[in-house]
Amino acid sequence: MGFGCWEENEVNKCRKLLDVNEKCEFGSKCVSNARCNQNICKRLFSLPNQHDANDGYLCKTGYAVDGKCSDGPKMYLPQYACPDKSVCVYTIDGSHSDTVEAECMCGFNSNDTQGWCWPGTGSPVFKHAMANITKYLDQNDVVCHLDNELGIFCNNMQGSPGYDSARFGYLFMKNYAMYMGNVSECVKNIFPLNEYWLLEKKLGEKGTTTNNTANYFNYNYLFSSIILVAILL
Repeated sequence: MGFGCWEENEVNKCRKLLDVNEKCEFGSKCVSNARCNQNICKRLFSLPNQHDANDGYLCKTGYAVDGKCSDGPKMYLPQYACPDKSVCVYTIDGSHSDTVEAECMCGFNSNDTQGWCWPGTGSPVFKHAMANITKYLDQNDVVCHLDNELGIFCNNMQGSPGYDSARFGYLFMKNYAMYMGNVSECVKNIFPLNEYWLLEKKLGEKGTTTNNTANYFNYNYLFSSIILVAILL
């Protein structure tokens, strides 16, 4: 761990991974909590808005547009829950003048006509999950180096400070639709979905799920629905 294998002078060798701010040629040469950006290893979630970024995970917001860090999209219409095959609309600048669309995603809940909109990187849900991930990175010398997605979660890091909360938030961000609604116990036991439910139970037993991502999301959806009903009435 902490080493990678790449070719130099036509020879493949195990070499120490490059630290943050060291020169690089590609991402797999950088340490686990960094990516190669413009030939420099940059820490995940560290770059400010308008900074050049070839990966949204390098930005503080977790989002990049046209190669630059930007505020992430926020849910505009509808509020998280969506009818089957409908379109989810997001706003980027907050004024609704700049919007993007995405498909409503099917869930694993018992209501097969109920879908869910991804909350968006600019949403409080995403920010909450991302805060747990950055805290985990700050607390640990993460050595995984899996060259996919974030690549910061692996067996040897399990049990380290903040791992469970960070992994829980990450799974929710990536697969939110699968966990929303009235999910049956049968589905909760299916691999690999069961990792999320096992973490939820573990965190609940520790008394740390009061503000967890799923609870926050469900509360926010419920609160938005109450406000909408109040307006319509």
